[in-house]
Amino acid sequence: MAQGIPGTSADIRAKALDPLKVTPAQTARLRGQECARCGSRNGLRDAGYAYTACKRSGRLGWAVKVCGSCPSNWRGR
Repeated sequence: MAQGIPGTSADIRAKALDPLKVTPAQTARLRGQECARCGSRNGLRDAGYAYTACKRSGRLGWAVKVCGSCPSNWRGR
């Protein structure tokens, strides 16, 4: 199920990401173009927020999506 992105957790919502180190694959997940958990593009639905954060600018929330196979009510924070 969760294929993961090298250098990240399987779920993009697991921690705040450094905006200067976000990969193209993470960007697709942050934009809601791919499942926040597994990277699928099929049957996406709203699933809360992922965050980018840096010390100088604070946190920015991104409305992310998950596919039909992944849970949307993730409570990792």
